[in-house]
Amino acid sequence: MKIESARFNSDRKSFSVSFSDGITIILNEQLMYKHMISTGLDSFYATKGKWPKGKNLEKRITLGVEWIEKNKSRYKKVAISQ
Repeated sequence: MKIESARFNSDRKSFSVSFSDGITIILNEQLMYKHMISTGLDSFYATKGKWPKGKNLEKRITLGVEWIEKNKSRYKKVAISQ
């Protein structure tokens, strides 16, 4: 599981962080977990029949927040506050 991309949606004021296993987590402007979606036929949800939770979900959130914090210059129009 590694991050493939992270984007900011200015209309919804949220970040989406996509992982290599087809799971995308949505973080709000304060980088708090909001939602999760699954894409692709061989995604985590499609193959295992369940959503990531517990330590797996915590790891995804941590990786996503670290990625966004590390790459703040990509999101210049957004004031990232924690």
